[in-house]
This record gives sequence, C-alpha cells and structure tokens, in this order.
Amino acid sequence: GRVPRTLVGVARIYPVLYKERLPDGSSIVRSERMERKALQLYHQRVSKIAEDIMSEQDENCASTDDSEEGAKICKMLEQAAEPEVMMAGLTSEQMISFSSYQAKQKVCTIIPRIHQLVLGKLRKLCHYISGS
Repeated sequence: GRVPRTLVGVARIYPVLYKERLPDGSSIVRSERMERKALQLYHQRVSKIAEDIMSEQDENCASTDDSEEGAKICKMLEQAAEPEVMMAGLTSEQMISFSSYQAKQKVCTIIPRIHQLVLGKLRKLCHYISGS
C-alpha cells in the first residue's frame, strides 16, 4: 500500500568521481580535483595548437615580400590602363612569379578567417567539455 513517510539516514557522502573512456577501450576514474587538472591541461593543449597555427600563418605571410617580382608585376597590372595587353607580354617566368604571389596573397587573406573559425569552435568545445 501507500507509505505516508520515509525516513532516510545518510551515513556517508562520497566524493564526485569522473570516468573517462579512452580510445583503446580502457577507462580512467578521476577525482574532481584531478578532473579539473585534466581539463586545464586540455585547454592548454588547445591554446598551444591555436597559437602554433597562428604563428605558422604569420611566418608564411611574412615571407611574402612586396619587393619580389610577383608583387611588382601585380602593382604594374593594377596601375595599367590595359592590363590584358600587359599580361600578354609577360614571360612564362614572370607569369609563374605573378601567380605564386597571387596564391600567397589569397592564403594570407583566408587563413586569418579560418583561424578565427577554428578558435571559436575550440572555445565552444572547451566550454562544452568543462560544463561551465
């Protein structure tokens, strides 16, 4: 039948434990303090990866020199009244130099946007994992 009242006595309060399943199938059980440390290490690794991506991008874009031949050709074409005629008169080496300069410029404009997207996603992931 119905039980009008239940008396519960708490004998012990156990600490919160976190269980993580590893890719190899094994698992790790951590205390709350160890879990915070693991999360902190994870956040540091994510930050390091983001910094490495940014520094690599900075190095690649810093190597793009405006005094190189491709940059000079690009500026001449921008200022030319008839760039098509000027393009037709370029040698194959000048065309290669111009194309590689344009490719570097595209990469240097796209990578910062990609970096911001990746960083945003990593922050969301860290926020989700930490549960805060």
